[in-house]
Amino acid sequence: MTITNGNDKLIDFRSLGEYIGDNKENHKTFFMLFIEQTNMHLKLMGESIAKSDYNDISLMAHKIRPVYGTMGIDEGHRLLIQIEELSKSKSDIKEIQNRFEIFHDLNKQIFNEIKEYLSES
Repeated sequence: MTITNGNDKLIDFRSLGEYIGDNKENHKTFFMLFIEQTNMHLKLMGESIAKSDYNDISLMAHKIRPVYGTMGIDEGHRLLIQIEELSKSKSDIKEIQNRFEIFHDLNKQIFNEIKEYLSES
């Protein structure tokens, strides 16, 4: 089950406007960059997990975590904190993999919300 921000959406598009403004072209640029960067980080994090490279996993989770908080994606932010903490404590890699798979699936939903939002613009 997915936790949302109260309006059945994972992303709080209204509060995000406070950070990037109301210009729809800025929104499009921001979201396209977000998708591109997130896909790159998901790939790298998956590779780091496959190698059990706890340091890289932790660094990557820490690096991308703030944007999830800014976008109001509470579940993604929470999962990244968990992945970072599990990696720092060198917990069972299977537990980290489990959290990563949930995070990966969550991003599919996020990308769909973004595409839907941009198509409405």
